[in-house]
Formats: sequence, C-alpha cells, structure tokens
Amino acid sequence: MNVAILIIQQMLDDNPELANINVFLGSIYSRSNLPFRWNGVNNYRNPNNSALHYSDGWRPVVTPEFDENTHYLGMIFLTGTPPDDFYTYPVVGYTQAELDAIARKNYRKGKAVEIEGGAQVVNNGSTFFFSKQDWIDFALITDNSTGNIKWFDVENNEVTLTTAKQNQINAAIAAFYLEIINR
Repeated sequence: MNVAILIIQQMLDDNPELANINVFLGSIYSRSNLPFRWNGVNNYRNPNNSALHYSDGWRPVVTPEFDENTHYLGMIFLTGTPPDDFYTYPVVGYTQAELDAIARKNYRKGKAVEIEGGAQVVNNGSTFFFSKQDWIDFALITDNSTGNIKWFDVENNEVTLTTAKQNQINAAIAAFYLEIINR
C-alpha cells in the first residue's frame, strides 16, 4: 500500500538518507511501502509497529480514479479526520487548450484520443484526430491499409465529402497558392 508523510526537521536529522533522494523540509514524501529503517528503527515496516507508523505521521495514500485523457492528478494533500486521515490527490480537468495540445501530440505519435468536442476517425486501419476547436476545417488523411489519400471533414466528422465541399476545398487551395505566388 502506498504511504506518505509530511517531512519535518526531526525526520531529516534522524534519516540522513533522505537528502540523497531530494526530500526536503515541508515536502510530502510518498513511497510504495514503509521504509525498512526509519528514525533509527530497523524493521520499521513490521506490521506490529502500526501505532508507531501512525504517530510518526505515516498515512495511506488513496489515489482517485480518473480519465487520463481528460484529467490529471494535482498536488498530494492530507484529508480526513484522525485516525481515519489519509493522503490523496485532487482530480483536475485539462483546459480545452491543453486537450487540443495533447490531441496534436498524440496524433504525431500515431495515437487516437477521444475528448469532448473532438472528432475521431477510424477508417480501414487509419486513425486521425482533430479537435473541432482547431482552425482546421478539412484535412488530408492517409488510409494506412491502402495508402490512398482522402479528405476528412472535421466539422461534420465525415471521410466522404460532397462535391460542393470538395469544390470549396479546391477553391481554398487555389486561393492559397495564388497568394503565395503573388508575394
């Protein structure tokens, strides 16, 4: 079971090894289990020492469940009422800008992520993701199984475009090239 403790000066004095792992005064030190040696006591993690563990300040760490695609854990904190107090983390939601950045990063890594307000396409083994918050209305995608390039309508989450939309895209591309040529 994960455990944590608020580091006070006495602990730093009694456990000089903490300096070797960058544990500082006032920090919350968490570990996957109790140390074998603590405050000069060998076999400290012995279950018979549970009253000593509690009096020294060790508390269990409870990690809440959360969706890693849309949230992250904040800074660890102590909550609850003794003797049932414990350390935990707040679950913090990513902003839309952070979600968009994650989506672009995951796209570059070849991963698909579904987020609120986003579009995901899986077509013949090809996966492509754009947030609807991006400036991109249309995008080219490559079907990994055939190598064919297709237009993807981000706004309507469609791979097959109508002739009118294809004409709109072609006109936008032509205008873009004309702008570049005339510079």
